[in-house]
This record gives sequence, C-alpha cells and structure tokens, in this order.
Amino acid sequence: MTATATCPTTAKLIHLGEGAVMSVPSPRVRIIFHQHNGEQAAVSYLGFESKEAADHCRQWLIGQGLKPSGKGQLGVNRPRKAERVETCNWELKIHVMPADLLQRAIAKDLARA
Repeated sequence: MTATATCPTTAKLIHLGEGAVMSVPSPRVRIIFHQHNGEQAAVSYLGFESKEAADHCRQWLIGQGLKPSGKGQLGVNRPRKAERVETCNWELKIHVMPADLLQRAIAKDLARA
C-alpha cells in the first residue's frame, strides 16, 4: 500500500508550552495538538481575509456534518478576529476536524500560495 502525501514535508512546528505544539502545514492553516483531561486533542484554525469568507466556509463545514458550536465547545466556532493564523484577519476555530476535510483545506491553501 502506498500513501500519497498532500501536506508539505516542510511544515513548521512551534512549541507553545507544556504539552502543546502548533503545526503550520500551510500559510492559512494551523493545528494545535495538546493534552486535555489526560488525552491528546487537536484544534484546527483556518484563516481568512474577510469575516464573510470565514462564515461561508463555516456554513459549508456545517453542511459537511460538523456541528456548529459556541465558544469552547466541540465543532465549528463562529468566525473571530485572527489570533493563531497571524497572516489573516479572521479565523475559524474547529474542534475535532475530520482528517479528510483538514487535508482538503491544506491542499486548497497550498494551491493558492
């Protein structure tokens, strides 16, 4: 069986603190891996230039089966001013993003870069 890599091998890793690391696989995608209640957790962030584009993506993700959520809940949070994706104005914070959707976001972002 062969695997097809859709992510660059040059993804940057940034140590954020005790038990937390951020991966930067593309210009507008961030993934934070951390410990939560003794278990590994991953939170994804997708960056956008406008709130409208972020909201459009959020609605698409909800249509793909992700749950809409409020602050700190599992699912897709509402667009917020960018904190993790420092090169963008707005971002979506997504708890437990399916790998296929995350790979698609990274590939689309890399194609734009």
